[in-house]
Amino acid sequence: MAGLVPAISMVGVLRPPDRDRRDKPGDDEPARHAFCPCYDEAGELRERPIGPGGQVLNKPARHRTEGARDAEVERDPLAPIFRRSMFWTPERQAPSAWIEHVPFAFWLVDVLRPRTIVELGTHNGVSYSAMCQAVKSLALATSCFAVDTWKGDAHTGFYPEDVYRDFAAFHDQRYRAFSQLVRSRFDDALPRFEDGSIDLLHIDGRHTYEAVRHDYQCWLPKLSANAVVLLHDTNVREREFGVHRLWSEITADKLHFGFLHGHGLGVLGHGRDYPDALRILFDAREDSGLVGSIRQIFGVLGRSLHLDAAISALHASTSWRITAPLRAARRLSGRLFRLTSGLASRSRSLP
Repeated sequence: MAGLVPAISMVGVLRPPDRDRRDKPGDDEPARHAFCPCYDEAGELRERPIGPGGQVLNKPARHRTEGARDAEVERDPLAPIFRRSMFWTPERQAPSAWIEHVPFAFWLVDVLRPRTIVELGTHNGVSYSAMCQAVKSLALATSCFAVDTWKGDAHTGFYPEDVYRDFAAFHDQRYRAFSQLVRSRFDDALPRFEDGSIDLLHIDGRHTYEAVRHDYQCWLPKLSANAVVLLHDTNVREREFGVHRLWSEITADKLHFGFLHGHGLGVLGHGRDYPDALRILFDAREDSGLVGSIRQIFGVLGRSLHLDAAISALHASTSWRITAPLRAARRLSGRLFRLTSGLASRSRSLP
């Protein structure tokens, strides 16, 4: 649990000072502080004051009665968003342009509780594993399907058979009780699914406008009344990527939310009846400040995973192992310098 403290501290709901309060003698928490929810060492959620520079201050959490705390949470439009699933550590560690959306995938499965999840375009399985991990961790009665040829394309690049074998081994060990890897073209997999049966569809195949539009239209009949569709790379406008163009077309009359980090991720509501936490995302487009806060929360969480993955890859690299003696020598020379400096200081004090 202690590992969650920095992440929550960074992205907590920054609550402004109460406007009707003034600093008074004896006030134990001056009104100049905003507050952020943070987990303490015991795993309890506390509120810590935020300093002028945005840092979480190491001061005792302010005390409130249950009634006052409930009233403040009720006033906070972001309070229903926070769930423990946002801070899980992903089981699947592999290079992926999707890594920065893994916290949102955890959160979405937690909030939506879909009966059937289908992913079109899985590659090395980072996005799909995140959804499967959430299903397993939450003990949901969800069926998951990953559809891919595992051969690659012009945008992702073509890759060897080892990519499929590596992911299949990882997948079967953890998720095969409720998940299937469907090795086929997207169109060929359509007959496997009944109309109106898919609650969460992630489209991440070929990214040209014509290709992604074809995938979206072909799979539309398979969506349930209140399904959610995810489209990756909505914020890419190069190399003939056309997802952004489709996104602008299909969001005109539907509930939606767009993330900009991690190459962009579009979240589309196919219906109208959604859990409150998800409605906050869909309704946020009417409040630019709320949109910015939600994007910042999931953006910081996603980038922290990206950075952690980069550090892990560095530590596992050949160059890191080769340079290990140099780092050890540097630490040793530092200790030797401090030792000789201390001896020189003592020698000067001798008679």
